[in-house]
Amino acid sequence: MMFEKKIIVYTAMSKYLFYFRESISKFVLEQNCVPLNPFLLFNYFLLDTVDRDKIRNANNNLVVISDELWVFGKISDGVLAEIKLTKEFGKTINILK
Repeated sequence: MMFEKKIIVYTAMSKYLFYFRESISKFVLEQNCVPLNPFLLFNYFLLDTVDRDKIRNANNNLVVISDELWVFGKISDGVLAEIKLTKEFGKTINILK
């Protein structure tokens, strides 16, 4: 069995970086961490086939179970909410621009 404990990183980004979602996950993996990328898990709100608040709640659960939050690019309202939640739990936040 191949297992090495790694830091789990929630990748916070605005919709403007949606097209870079794979590149952002690749970057996190190259830093020897495991990415939790909401745009790869839920696309962009599952193309509005699911209530957006359900997706936001799922994202917030991912923030809470992650070890760290890494912010990529512009801080949108949604990213700011993820930063605030991360701070409430006393977790590491890295802002990468």
